[in-house]
Amino acid sequence: MFGTIILVAALGALFGLVLAFASHRLHVEADPLAKNINELLPGANCGACGYPGCSALAEAIAGGKAGHNSCAVADANAQNKIAALLGAKPETGSAEPQIAALQCNGYHGNDTHDYNYKGVHDCHMAARLLNAPGKCSSSCLGFGTCAEACPFNAITIGANCLPQIDPAKCKGCGICVGSCPQKLLRLLPRNAKVRLVCSNTDSGSAAMKACQSSCIGCGICARTCPNHAVTMADDLPQIDYAKCTGCGLCSQKCPRGCLIKINPPTGGTPVNMPPKSKGCAHCPLAESCGIK
Repeated sequence: MFGTIILVAALGALFGLVLAFASHRLHVEADPLAKNINELLPGANCGACGYPGCSALAEAIAGGKAGHNSCAVADANAQNKIAALLGAKPETGSAEPQIAALQCNGYHGNDTHDYNYKGVHDCHMAARLLNAPGKCSSSCLGFGTCAEACPFNAITIGANCLPQIDPAKCKGCGICVGSCPQKLLRLLPRNAKVRLVCSNTDSGSAAMKACQSSCIGCGICARTCPNHAVTMADDLPQIDYAKCTGCGLCSQKCPRGCLIKINPPTGGTPVNMPPKSKGCAHCPLAESCGIK
């Protein structure tokens, strides 16, 4: 027994010496430039840059494989300091900070469900089952896959079963955007004054049946905008934030409350449809909205 203990101790000492020798002989000095760059990165290791972590991105930047502004989370000051370390001229008019936003308003009680989903609380699992329980195939599933994916804990699921994004915590990394199987999360400029809260590409009665606050593709918003910042594509408004002044007219005119003005948040008032409405023929805006 005593001999066995001595043998194990000797082997441990031998292996320790071998590892120490190998560590000394195989040691590679860290690139001081990469180290300095890494100190300027946020250290979140979110992977939004496409590299496994901030240290890997720092090495890529130092080696010329990535640009000094490759980190979406780093602020302009950090990016300029990285550029200075590289001997590069900081970019003027750097990319505007972004924030994640949900393009859906189909909370429970607002959208229409064909059945009650009792499966695993995971958005990807639910999305594979007959395009989710709601009649709107583009609606939020509300199981919080985006919240789990967010490396900054900026997303929580609210009482309405929709993701709530904390602007103070959101870094605009885009991880949540890629995690949503319904493709309902978008990165918008932080100073955006209006945003769309619907992703349903149906129009008219089909959209109305799917959700009480769905966009019906009427195009009133596009015709109302005095700056031509709103255009229609796939029966949904597309907002050009370079042209948008935040006047709020599109939000005021939207009959379904699908465009909301933010800072401060306001929105249009959805039209109260007749109880037995069967679509456009019964809509109070049928003559003005342009849908045929």
